[in-house]
Amino acid sequence: MKKISIFIGSRANYATSKSLIVELNNDKRFQLFITASSSAVLDKFGNTAKKMQVDGLKLEDELYTQVEGDLPIVMSKTIALGIIDISTQLERIKPDYLLAIGDRYETLSSVISASMMNIPVAHIMGGEITGTVDESVRHAITKLSHIHFAATELAKKRIIKMGENPKYVFNVGCPRIDLVKNTLKKIDLEKSSEEELRSTGVGDLIDLKRDFVLFSYHSVTTELNKLKMDIEIILNVLDKIEYDLIMLWPNSDSGSEIISRKIRIWLEKSRKKRVRIYKSLTPETYLYLMSTTTCLIGNSSSALREGAYLGTPALNIGTRQLGREHSKNVTDVDYDVEQIMELLALKIQNGKYPTDYLYGTGNASSQIREILFSESPPTQKKFFDDNQAK
Repeated sequence: MKKISIFIGSRANYATSKSLIVELNNDKRFQLFITASSSAVLDKFGNTAKKMQVDGLKLEDELYTQVEGDLPIVMSKTIALGIIDISTQLERIKPDYLLAIGDRYETLSSVISASMMNIPVAHIMGGEITGTVDESVRHAITKLSHIHFAATELAKKRIIKMGENPKYVFNVGCPRIDLVKNTLKKIDLEKSSEEELRSTGVGDLIDLKRDFVLFSYHSVTTELNKLKMDIEIILNVLDKIEYDLIMLWPNSDSGSEIISRKIRIWLEKSRKKRVRIYKSLTPETYLYLMSTTTCLIGNSSSALREGAYLGTPALNIGTRQLGREHSKNVTDVDYDVEQIMELLALKIQNGKYPTDYLYGTGNASSQIREILFSESPPTQKKFFDDNQAK
């Protein structure tokens, strides 16, 4: 039996890993240790840990490592506190693998801890390009990891170019697509989603039979000097949109308080009606909204990943996802009110896009499970140059 540790530090972590967690939990060849930490245990960010327990998942522990505040130093200190608590837990569990997800700064705590303790790290979604500090975090995790599960063929090639052993680099697709595929099969998806949307959130109840715009926007941590101006431009756009509006609260990145404060002020001053805001939603309800929205506006990676499979019309504003692969459903746009409004009209006129399998067909989790069971990469890494890779 192989022991697998996974640390969920944000709502995004859970959305990515949920289908894989189910696969591993249902396989007697694995013993899974799930720990919620950082923003995932805080009510301020929707308390993902509670949602996981409602889903029937047993948590090994809840670690309170998120430092309060909105400056870049907060992310550094959160990483440091995470290393202290996570390394202690890893010493107790002694897993065969640490499973690391994506590019979140909270994830870096677990990866540093495991790699220093000679615990093999399996990294999902390496080799991708984005804006903000996530770009550096993702590649740092890649170099500390021992086995890699890329979501696209281009991402796989990038990982190999970074000197990783090609034998342990696999293009399996993105586990989020597995969740999309499984969620869309649920008979009661509409009913359960509408129940959650009615019972949570603040603001006007939105009739989902009407056209609505979905908004999800996070800070760009390397552009904090212009964040106030950027969010004001976006709120100016939201003022002009005639459709009903569903908004998601920003994540825990540095600068999130600036966005939250601006949104609160906008809500008090704006005459716009039919707006509802949610701290966080279950992955399934969010996917339901993505599958039914007229357009998704903001800078969430979900527009590019799940949106490609769902065909969700989306406007990607600014540089947070700069360079990430995306399908025709996404149009990149700068902070320009007139341009955003013009492109929004075109997106709405176009409607849904055909399914694009850029990030996989929905079988990533089963592939990862089998590879984790069959492979045992050495903890001693070496750099593979181009000649060795061939």
